[in-house]
Amino acid sequence: MKYTSILFLLLPIHLFAQARLGQINDPDGYTNVRSEPSGQAGVIGQINDGEIFEFDASGASWYKVWTNYGLSGYMHSSKIQDVKLECGCNGYGGASSKPILRYTEAGRVLSICGAIDSVENKVIYGTEMLVQDCLNHEKLNEPSILPQKVELKDGRISMTELANLPVSKSWKYDLVPVTKNSYFFIDDRFIKQINAGAYSFPKFTTNELKEELKELKSGLPNGILHLFIDKALVLALNDCDDCETLFLSLGDYSVGGLDGENGEKYLEAVRIYKLNKK
Repeated sequence: MKYTSILFLLLPIHLFAQARLGQINDPDGYTNVRSEPSGQAGVIGQINDGEIFEFDASGASWYKVWTNYGLSGYMHSSKIQDVKLECGCNGYGGASSKPILRYTEAGRVLSICGAIDSVENKVIYGTEMLVQDCLNHEKLNEPSILPQKVELKDGRISMTELANLPVSKSWKYDLVPVTKNSYFFIDDRFIKQINAGAYSFPKFTTNELKEELKELKSGLPNGILHLFIDKALVLALNDCDDCETLFLSLGDYSVGGLDGENGEKYLEAVRIYKLNKK
């Protein structure tokens, strides 16, 4: 059975009078989604075997299809079979929670609900992500208000709860755990959820901030940059304009710029900074 990554794009919600739920009917294990109602139109994504999507059956032989995470296009009607199912958030989610993914797996129908914050680089970021057994109307994990990400790649869904703050071994202050680590598996192909744990961070006085900032600046030119990202983030989340300026310009302290693992770590730190500054 073949699986192909689906490109995540955040698009407007589609409102069709004849919207129905469907699954693909294709022995290949996936069906192409095309940009126009024609077999000659470009392929813009695939929907895999087991995934539940919405479609509008008002077309002649090509139906409009869309997912809650933004894939939207056309599929031939012969490739679609109806799904008669009420599969929403079942009253467990918050006011802004919506179904993000719905899937059948090993005789069960499962869904992930939550509030989408953004979609970046084929990953959904949001909060209150909840996995549910649709047939039995049961929740399979405890939703969290911590930031999370959901990724669909090669037919596998992974959901990760992100730490509020990264933890550096070089940080001399203790970052106190707020949640314990836990692991939740449905099976190897469908969902792996990792609760990474959140950490509270120290709040500094004005004088302490000046000292910490001075120490950080003095060590940056000759230090390893990734060791300073966590410290700069913690300082920036305090009430300190100079600390924020330093954090948002950390790339200037690197001769070759922020790339590779340093770049990935810094981008994640910036995202955490923005979430906490809202």
